[in-house]
This record gives sequence, structure tokens and C-alpha cells, in this order.
Amino acid sequence: MGSGKYIEVQTGVDCWFKTLYFCVALLAALAILNAHTTWSIKLAVVGALFLFFCFSNWRMYRQQSIRRLLIYSSDFATLISRTGQEFPGILESGSWTTRWISVVPVGRFDRWWTQRLLVCASRNNTSDYRQLIRSLRLGAGNQVRDGVLGQR
Repeated sequence: MGSGKYIEVQTGVDCWFKTLYFCVALLAALAILNAHTTWSIKLAVVGALFLFFCFSNWRMYRQQSIRRLLIYSSDFATLISRTGQEFPGILESGSWTTRWISVVPVGRFDRWWTQRLLVCASRNNTSDYRQLIRSLRLGAGNQVRDGVLGQR
């Protein structure tokens, strides 16, 4: 998978992350219902929480169309969809990494905004995920400063 020229990781959430997300939303709803306030405010806030939960699920499902991410040593990236379609891009700064998950910001050349991809360690080979973390922590995406793709 990972070689000297590129790092290949699978993107998307694992089943434990979906379960955790549902449990956090359920605990938030229970905390709101247990709050010492009127029922009209409780129902309005629970309704807003439900809408946020539906929107977040829709975004997670939509971002699952990208299945694999290839990161080259020059901070260029290739996003591969579930149908095998490839999208070129470039790594941008502002990544977020832990031992279990990483958020990788990739600027796609066919869009104006940055796409943030979630990479779970449990879905990837251990050495590939470690290479990803090392690459992101050493400042991937910080080399490009000038031109169209540079920071403003």
C-alpha cells in the first residue's frame, strides 16, 4: 500500500464512530429533556438537535463517496471515489490528527472549497496510518504559499 512515493489510506468512518456519534446525540437529547426549563424551549432545542443530526448524517453519507486517498511526497493528492473516478488535489494546512482518527483537508482542483476527509486508523494498515500521521504532523500542506492555491 504505502511506498516511498505515496501513502494510500482509506477514508470514511468506521462502525464504532457511527455508534459513538449516535450515543453522543442521544445523551445530548436526554440532557436537554432533563434541563430545568419550560417544555416549549426543550422541544424547540431537541428539534434543532434533530435537524443538526440529520444534516450531519447526510454530510457523512455524502463524503463517503470518496473511498481512497493517495498522498504523494510533493503534497499533491488523488481522491478516488467508490466508482473508481479520480480527482486531483493538493494537501492544505490545518489537519487534525490523533491516534485513532485524522481529518485531512484536501483542496480539490475541480471545486473552490476545501474538502475535509476523515481517516480512521481501524480502517487502514498500521504502517500506512503512521506514515499519514507523520506526514501531517511534519507540516504537510504548508509548502504552497504563493499563487492561486496559496493562503490569502
